[in-house]
Amino acid sequence: MSVSIFIIFGCLLLSLYLGIRARRGKDMDLEQWTVGGRVFGTLFLILLMAGEIYSTFTFLGASGWAYGIGGPIFYFLATGSLCYIVSYFLLPPVWKYAKKHNLLSQSDFFVKKYNSPYLGVLVALVGTFALIPYLVLQLKG
Repeated sequence: MSVSIFIIFGCLLLSLYLGIRARRGKDMDLEQWTVGGRVFGTLFLILLMAGEIYSTFTFLGASGWAYGIGGPIFYFLATGSLCYIVSYFLLPPVWKYAKKHNLLSQSDFFVKKYNSPYLGVLVALVGTFALIPYLVLQLKG
């Protein structure tokens, strides 16, 4: 066996140990699991969002696609820019509303805001099915 296998397993064991140890002293309820107990700072939240936005497709897939098809890839830059602009104005009020009403997911938000459980189910289904192309994109990237 090569040395790299031992390094990988050592990192895996260290990660498991740190993960189990970090759980001590925390009340692991649904709020803690989904939104981190609402205690993330702004810098950490920005880093988490950057990990979601700048994915494998951003670095590998988009550049390969630009090389293959050329100019039409500029829509990728435009949609990213528009998402930042819209999010700057839209997300702070949503965050305040969700924190005030102790909401944990998108479907919870729509159920509470519009008083419609059917809308919450629809949002959950659309969100689930919308992940499929994103996952395929990540795997191809």
